[in-house]
Parts: sequence; structure tokens; C-alpha cells
Amino acid sequence: MDFDLTEDQKEIKRVAHELLANRSPWAKVRQAAEAGEYDQGLWRELVELGWPGIAVSEEHSGQGLGMVELAVLAEELGYACAAVPLVPAGAVAATISACASQEARARLLPSLVAGERRGGFGTAGLAADAAGADVVVLLSDGEEAELVERPEAERFATIDSTRRYATVAGGGGSREPLEAGAADRIRVVLAAEVLGLCQRALEMTLEYVITSRTAGNSASPSAPSRPSRTAARRCCCTPRRCARRPTSRPGPPTLIPSASPRRQRWPRPLPPRAAGTSPPARSRPTVASASPGKRTSTGSTSVRSWTPRCWVASDAIARPWRDTRRRG
Repeated sequence: MDFDLTEDQKEIKRVAHELLANRSPWAKVRQAAEAGEYDQGLWRELVELGWPGIAVSEEHSGQGLGMVELAVLAEELGYACAAVPLVPAGAVAATISACASQEARARLLPSLVAGERRGGFGTAGLAADAAGADVVVLLSDGEEAELVERPEAERFATIDSTRRYATVAGGGGSREPLEAGAADRIRVVLAAEVLGLCQRALEMTLEYVITSRTAGNSASPSAPSRPSRTAARRCCCTPRRCARRPTSRPGPPTLIPSASPRRQRWPRPLPPRAAGTSPPARSRPTVASASPGKRTSTGSTSVRSWTPRCWVASDAIARPWRDTRRRG
């Protein structure tokens, strides 16, 4: 079974995506949101294209398509975050066309498709575009839904400034229960819009992360520079453990000395011993004798004079244990 869109549905999606990208850029969305109003020019253009009646039968002035085509439009409207009342209007028109009485269809659908009537949907506690709407589809906690004409609605402010919300009181105009499936149609359209919003948010997040990483890489040198010998001597530790060291992970420890005597700087040579004297006793420093940040002498050498391979070896041994603790 093929769940992909048909060629006609893909064409609808492409046209909607291109049109909304040109007619509803972020600047216009922000302008409409700050003004607390819909983009009336874009709304009139979408009405002329017949988008509010895309899932309404041709008998009632619609385009005679289905819920899939309406969901495609809702997804693109969510992706563009367009400041138009098309999603509530289209969802209400499709629900009335499929689940309302014949009398309600003939009386409400032509004006809804033409943009002359306004529609809203939601619950009594929070309904989209219910304030000033001519007809609202109210959902209950279960699967039931009813059609309310000229409801008593009070505006309700939310964090979404691109859409108008309201609470619907118990009174108002006439109420008509809708057939089974009405609530599912409203939820499908709303889910499609949220899908478009999430897709746009994901793309914006990825773009931000990629741009930030690119800017960070361009600001830093492509290859880490080795610290100078003078800076290394002033540092509190050896060049290999310096914070300015290259970020590449050191290789496995080795006991083979460096071929270049100039680069083999550790361990430091012991002072010359007088002839006929025995070598001094050398003992490894203990935890109690080694104080952090201080030079602890062990005979004629110090803790800081240990070869860097000691740190490499200890790091190679201790890293698996630390990683296990982190995972635990």
C-alpha cells in the first residue's frame, strides 16, 4: 500500500509552499503578530484561490477534494506560520460538509467558502478564532462535537500572537450536534498544522547550529598552533598538559626516546655526581608528600620533571575508568 502523496497532492503542496514563502515572509508574520491582526491581503488572495473550500463538495461551491489536500495546506500554513484564519475556516467548512445536516450545509458552506463568514474551532475553554466568528465547532472531552452559530465568546490572550483565541460561554446562538467523525477531522487538520510548525522549527534549529559551528571554526585557526617554548616555561605545567595544547588525542604511550635530542627535554638531566660517591636514594613521591601546585622534591628530581609519557600512560589507563563512571 502506497501512503505517499499523489502527483496532484504534491503539486498542491509545492504551489502552497512557494506562494506562502513569497507572500508571507517572517517580516510580515512579525508585523501581523505585533499588530494583533491577520494579514487581510493574503487572506483575500487565498480565498480567491478557493483554499477555504478545498475539502467542500462542488455542490456547495467547494473544490470537491478531501481531507488529505486540506491537511497538506494546513501543514504548509503551519510551516510558514501564516497570519491568516485559513486553518480554522477550512477545518470548519470540511467538518460541516461531512458531518452537519443538509440544511446547515446549504446555509453555511457557500458563505464560508467565499470568506463571507468566519469560522472557529476548539473547546469551550480555548477556541481559535471564536471571538466574532459566525460559526464555531466545539469539541467535548470525548468524541462528540457540536456546531454553534453566533457564540458568546470572550477574547483570551495567549503566547501565540499570530492567532486570535477566545473562551466560549454556554449561551449563544443555535447549537447542532454533529455526526461521528467531526472531532477527528478537526484534530487531523490541527495536527497537520503543528507538523508544519515543528518541521520549520527543526530546520531553523539545524540552520542555527550549523551556522554557529561554521562561524566558530572560521574564527579559530584551522590547525591548532603549538605553544612557544617561552610560553610553555611560564605555564604552570608542561607543554603537553598545557591548556593551549593541540586538541588531538595523544597516541599510545611509548618507551622509545625521541630521535631528536633537542626535543627530548624530559626528564631533565641530573646534576653531575662527584667521583667516588654513591648515587642518592630515589623514592617515588607519595600522595601525602605531594601537594597540589607545589614542587615536591624526590632526591635531585621533582614531580614536574617526570617525562610527559608518564602523563600519557596514566591518562590512557585512567580514561576507561573515568568513562565508565560517567556512563554509570
